[in-house]
Amino acid sequence: DEDGFRDPGEMGIRNQAVNIRFRDGTIYQFTETDPMGEYEFAEVFPFFKWLVAEVDFARYKATGITSIVDYGGQIPDANGWDMPSRGKLNPQPQLDANGAPIINPNTGNNLSRTETGEVLTQAMHLFLGQTNVIEWGKMAYGPGENGGISGIVYYAVTRAEDDPRYAAGEEWEPGIPNVQVALYADYDCNGVIDDLDGDGEPTLADRDNYPLGWFEDPLNPAAKGPEDVDWNENGLFDPGDAVQIAHTDSWDDSNPCGCIQDLPVIHGQEVNECFDNFGTWNQVRPGVFDGGYAFTSYYPGGMASGSLESEGLPAGAYIGLHGSNSAARSLFIKPTARAALGTSVKKKKSAAAFFASATRTCFRSARGRSCPA
Repeated sequence: DEDGFRDPGEMGIRNQAVNIRFRDGTIYQFTETDPMGEYEFAEVFPFFKWLVAEVDFARYKATGITSIVDYGGQIPDANGWDMPSRGKLNPQPQLDANGAPIINPNTGNNLSRTETGEVLTQAMHLFLGQTNVIEWGKMAYGPGENGGISGIVYYAVTRAEDDPRYAAGEEWEPGIPNVQVALYADYDCNGVIDDLDGDGEPTLADRDNYPLGWFEDPLNPAAKGPEDVDWNENGLFDPGDAVQIAHTDSWDDSNPCGCIQDLPVIHGQEVNECFDNFGTWNQVRPGVFDGGYAFTSYYPGGMASGSLESEGLPAGAYIGLHGSNSAARSLFIKPTARAALGTSVKKKKSAAAFFASATRTCFRSARGRSCPA
């Protein structure tokens, strides 16, 4: 029922990949679900710092997560969701900033947390000898639905393949945060960006590079920084023929919040919430790793047309282009009517490929969620 909570009778899904990543996007551990849909990371080193758990994005629609966090101490007897100890943990009570219980509407108590929507990642802090539980909700795409277009921009520091067309991200290659990714239409499938702004030729979007801000304030020349790219040098951010523009996720820009902890005072100053330290103990909070992006909506007729943003990305052919300072890369993308995130991707030579690239892109989603009120 797409509520992020496993109800009686909802079956587990086998062969779903589950990763634990470091915050820069490199992979620390990976496993897959068994025939019952269950998985386990039996040995996780207590780094006393945040990691990011991730579920498979290539199949099925994400519907949310339910987490149970170990509070430490004596393990109470398990009693379903009335006491979801699983015989392994002491459930952490979920509280708001004022100490009031945050009741999970699916259980009637505050011993678990459910987050709904397209949730693919969760920030995790784990102490040694403790157990955290994350149950990921998935379901098949309905008629006419697809998973949009998503990916990771990452440093391609290694290439094991003789032919770079067959290269894929290695687990030690980190993602790159705050990289602009522009999506263009190619409805005639000729490998050339469709002219949507009416200037008679393909027009690339201006680039708002880190530290960002120009894209959010496009009519303000003062928002443009020396690191940005203004193709016609008019000081205004021009989306060109793009139908959508995004920037890759950044851990630093979406730090976990709402941690259940007593903050210590060090040298007369209270430490930051959710800080990297053993005192943060065990937590599971909304969070992302560096480098992920997703397109799940677009502007019919192009962003420059003034049309309203439309949810959902129709099946068709698109060209994606990302840049990292002086590097950019084009991709020819054709999502299918029932495609999950990352499917039906092929690369094709395009006039938009005008720089050699120091990065590669593989497709996934890692969109963050705002901190609960």
